[in-house]
Amino acid sequence: MAFFIVRTISVKWYHVCPTNNEQPEDIHLPPPPIRDSSPSSSTTAVSIAPSERETFYFAPVLHTGRLTLTLWNGNEENLKLFLGTFTSPHTKEHVGELPVKTLEDAKRLIDTTTLGHKVLSGKKAPGAAMYILRLGRNNPNGEAIGHIELVQRNSERLPDVGYALIGSKYANTGYMTEAAKEVLRYWRDDCGIRDIQILTAANSRPSYRIPEKLGFLREADLEVGKGRKLRVYITPGSIPPKTVKAFTFFGDGSQFLD
Repeated sequence: MAFFIVRTISVKWYHVCPTNNEQPEDIHLPPPPIRDSSPSSSTTAVSIAPSERETFYFAPVLHTGRLTLTLWNGNEENLKLFLGTFTSPHTKEHVGELPVKTLEDAKRLIDTTTLGHKVLSGKKAPGAAMYILRLGRNNPNGEAIGHIELVQRNSERLPDVGYALIGSKYANTGYMTEAAKEVLRYWRDDCGIRDIQILTAANSRPSYRIPEKLGFLREADLEVGKGRKLRVYITPGSIPPKTVKAFTFFGDGSQFLD
């Protein structure tokens, strides 16, 4: 509140990053066009348009001891769930009013904070790196109780983890810490994203206890207006963000630029 490897052996493959519970999924595509191998062509720099970048696929399902984490698919159910965590009395009590009040606001937040290609080894994200928390160890259609995602608000800051539960019913159950451990394992160990930050409300102990339990280091506090502060936690060994005195809730799109 990923990653796949491209191999070329006469054909191009898109390889979904494996999990502990699934085998990699390979999608066989037609052979790539033959490139001109002349010296002049090999020394010419070519700028790749975003639409021409190879796509980076995220694992569709992850599992924990008590939860099934299903990848965000952009449908109305997922969008309403996402919005609901921002407008719930529980969130307002612990975090305060947030600038996400309509479905349009929610969609804008998702679209503007999608991971940029530099985080994804030059590839474009197919959508949000967000997982829906569902009750049950192997239950992809189970009750949705919250979400957790890796987002990027601009090109200057590290990607950050956002998370929220629906209401107070599931607070103090350990569900979010359990989910965070698994997605961080996936992004770090399976996918190679090691420099990550977590931003939490400075006055919300349930929120900032999660990065502390996960071994993140407190790096800075940010003023976000009206007397409110955010705590910034980073993974050990990460290079601190370049701009620690500024925060924008929505992304500015700079992560999509070359």
